[in-house]
Amino acid sequence: MIKTTEDIVKDFPSLFNADLRYPSMLFGVETGEGWADIIYEACEKIQESLKSLSPEAQKDFHFTQIKEKFGGLRIYCSWYTDAIDQIIKEATIKASKTCEVTGEKGKVREINGWYTCLCDRLYKESIKKSKDDV
Repeated sequence: MIKTTEDIVKDFPSLFNADLRYPSMLFGVETGEGWADIIYEACEKIQESLKSLSPEAQKDFHFTQIKEKFGGLRIYCSWYTDAIDQIIKEATIKASKTCEVTGEKGKVREINGWYTCLCDRLYKESIKKSKDDV
């Protein structure tokens, strides 16, 4: 699919309400581009799931924050249904096995106290850089 975080916000504007009660969404999607396809797919599924709800409910739904934390994908919403919760859980699991930078196979690793999900190549480069910085 090869989407970007900008594509996500542009293609699903109704899911991204720049409500000042949730100023964190003013920054858009705060993850690496390697997770963009995973988030895009989750947005497609959530948008489809919302179609079965009332227009008022659809209008009231929006993301309050999408970010990386402790090497994992975090997606927070204004409210959840069981279906939306399941879609988010599936995306979180996929992201935990995907490099946040490249989109290649990855895993959550700790580097100097920071947790991040990286592919083997970037992890090795990060370890080498952190040793060189000492």
